[in-house]
Amino acid sequence: MTDLSAIPPRPQRDDTETKRLAIKRVLSDVMEWLKQPGRWSDAVEGDLMKCFHEDAFHLCKQLECVGWKPDTKLVAILAKISLDRTHSELMRDWVAANEIEVPFYIGDRVATASIKAGVVTDILFEVAQVAVLPEIEGETRLAGTGGYHIDFEKCVPIKGTIGEAVTA
Repeated sequence: MTDLSAIPPRPQRDDTETKRLAIKRVLSDVMEWLKQPGRWSDAVEGDLMKCFHEDAFHLCKQLECVGWKPDTKLVAILAKISLDRTHSELMRDWVAANEIEVPFYIGDRVATASIKAGVVTDILFEVAQVAVLPEIEGETRLAGTGGYHIDFEKCVPIKGTIGEAVTA
């Protein structure tokens, strides 16, 4: 079982580092658009970080406020910024670097801050998340898939069986 106290925290989607890495992936295209390959890339990266917005059009509008003159080509370049993809890659690296092992199995009952009781329907080992399908009182579900993807460390196992008191 993974000792969470011995590993660094999980990368978060909205962390500065996630945004910075997503920007770095398009920086060479932005520099080419500026016709300044290699020159002032730190300043350009700084402007992109300061004005950051996930929507390329809104990012360009913010860049206008700091003196840029964006066009449709820049909007297309900035539309390639993907926090979701970057975050997934950072989580995969975090799992591999820290040898994270998910301590749950499909069928385990768990609770989270927002789910009183649910069943693990899938395990995403590469990003150390579990899919949790909430149990709804009075509703019978066939063995199904789906659910909310939740970081495994936010889940608490529920002990007990049918007919016993549920403890979290």
